[in-house]
Amino acid sequence: MKHRTTKSFIGKTAEAKKRQLANLKKRWDKYKGVVPKIKPGRNDIIIWAEKNFYIPETRQPIVLLPHEIDFLTELFCKEVKPNLAVLVLCQDC
Repeated sequence: MKHRTTKSFIGKTAEAKKRQLANLKKRWDKYKGVVPKIKPGRNDIIIWAEKNFYIPETRQPIVLLPHEIDFLTELFCKEVKPNLAVLVLCQDC
């Protein structure tokens, strides 16, 4: 597949640019009043993780440990969000 430059996506004529802006405005208006399914809050990420992640062997939902809850709270529920986060957990041998 050929690489497309950023400029190739922009309309070449004034009429094409006008149509592109009209389509963008239509989409912006469509999603303007949409409320996200998970409202921001301290425990939302913890509740979501415990509900949606399962242990394959037991088919039971996970229960987060206190240090994992602290890690997720720091990562997702603070005003300043980091660009990178690494969580290393040792596996039992």
